[in-house]
Amino acid sequence: VLVRDIRPGAASSSPSSLTEVRGKILFFASDGVNAASAFCIGLPQRRTVAAHERRFWSKLGAHVAAGLRLRARLGRSPGAAIEDRPGKKFDITLFGEAIVDERGRIVHATGQATQTTARDNLRAAVVATDKARGSLRTRDPEGAVALWRGMVDGRWTLVDHFDSDGRRFVVACENPMLNQSPRKLSQREGQVAHLVALGRSNAQVGYELGLAEGTISVQLHIALRKLGLPNRASLCAIWSALCEGEPQRFTVLDDTHRVDALRVHKQDPTWFEQLSNAEKAVAQALLDGLSNADIAQVRGTSLRTVEKQVASVLSKVGVQSRNALVASPKSVQSQSTPIANRGATHR
Repeated sequence: VLVRDIRPGAASSSPSSLTEVRGKILFFASDGVNAASAFCIGLPQRRTVAAHERRFWSKLGAHVAAGLRLRARLGRSPGAAIEDRPGKKFDITLFGEAIVDERGRIVHATGQATQTTARDNLRAAVVATDKARGSLRTRDPEGAVALWRGMVDGRWTLVDHFDSDGRRFVVACENPMLNQSPRKLSQREGQVAHLVALGRSNAQVGYELGLAEGTISVQLHIALRKLGLPNRASLCAIWSALCEGEPQRFTVLDDTHRVDALRVHKQDPTWFEQLSNAEKAVAQALLDGLSNADIAQVRGTSLRTVEKQVASVLSKVGVQSRNALVASPKSVQSQSTPIANRGATHR
């Protein structure tokens, strides 16, 4: 397959700018609720995508997802249908809770944007975004993307606006990830729980919401306590049911508070049969929320062996973490006997 080379400096009309595509990166971004976009990026050679590249694309995905969510939100606002305004210029400032000028000054604020902490965070976000869009994006693209967070305070998405005189302003539009959180969770607790249930790490959640990683840990701990869940793996398994208002599909095992029968996804026997017997047992334990140390103790094997088996299971399923395994539609409902209680001796 030949495609036009779109690198800077490539002459679009020159035959030499045609590049053979031998590999590709499939870039998928979803708002986690009702919208998604997919992009296919051609590579001159087939190769393995490095871990730092995956993190880079994951961060870009957060921005695309925020854009999808904001577009849908504005499209639902009275008089704001983006697709149905022929001949009319869409004015984003009508839907902003704050407007910041090029110098970082708040020229308009309403609602939560009037709070001192919120104003400070908005100013800092605008400054960081401008820095990311400068020379840093060519010198250090990954560093630039790291500065440009997905949201501000888990509430606002920043959008550029130019007035009739050409002056640039940044509009902070309310763009929450969830309109309603289940089971008495606050909006922020629900946002954190929602992203964790999608398989995100605390660092990824912090980036997408524009919050400190320590804040994410605290909010997740509170959410798990309110839901009566022992760990993030159990949250991944039942979050969809919680959001739909279904009863909790789990039982608690004795004083170890381990969760059993967490699988709420459709069975995929083909996938499960790809695993060896040992890997099936480890996969079952992962779905039950056990740590590597717990699995090693229960199975009477070394921690290093368990780590290798976990890595093999994740590789065969095609996910990057144990939380993603639980959140994945490929998760299975094993017919094997539940893992025994902590401290029991097994041969």
